Amino acid sequence: MATNDFKPFATGAGANVTAQAEWASLPTLFTGFQSGKASSAQVNKAIRQASFISAALAQYVTNKTGQNVLDDGDMAGFIAKLVSGLGKDFQPTDATLTNLSGKSVAGLLSYLGLGEAAKRDVGAGQNQIPDMSAFASDLRNIGLQRLPGGLILQWGNAAPGTGGDVTVNYPVAYSKRPFFIGMGYRQSSSPTVMQSIVMNDQIVNNIGFVARCFQYQDGQVKAGESAFFWYALGV
Repeated sequence: MATNDFKPFATGAGANVTAQAEWASLPTLFTGFQSGKASSAQVNKAIRQASFISAALAQYVTNKTGQNVLDDGDMAGFIAKLVSGLGKDFQPTDATLTNLSGKSVAGLLSYLGLGEAAKRDVGAGQNQIPDMSAFASDLRNIGLQRLPGGLILQWGNAAPGTGGDVTVNYPVAYSKRPFFIGMGYRQSSSPTVMQSIVMNDQIVNNIGFVARCFQYQDGQVKAGESAFFWYALGV
């Protein structure tokens, strides 16, 4: 264990030292002890204040450097150890820190090579940079994609019943009726009949829509049963 020769003086319980309030008001603080008999409590107080700080500083250096701090009068050696100890806790000044000092925000951005994006806040508003949470998605056959401005693209597939009617519910509800709904048939082979999907405009809302499928075959229009894809845009 490293040695610290500097010890605090009169720090024990009940030490014979002048009370702090009395010490702070003594004229002796300005003039020093004059000729005559000095109070031992006052002398002890003066010694303790100096020795307490020197002992604490020496112990800090010992703890941080692992080196001895000896009462050998080597001031240059102690200063070197002190600088080494401080270096354990504080970053030394270098060219980069010097160049950054005193610069304005614009100067700092320029020095660091940061562009306009460095001045933007994170968010979905004007002149903001969206966080990836603003692009939340569910990328499955029936899914959705959110965009920072609030637009939600949803998609899926559906198949009508024997009467040709089908009700489609969006994966998540819009805040209001969507702007647009598109549909397209899906079949496992080339179509052999004419088919059409008609959406009931009276039953289109923020949670889904109702459509009817038709097919024209052998000169007749009848209910269609082919599955179809759909997609919707809204907020």
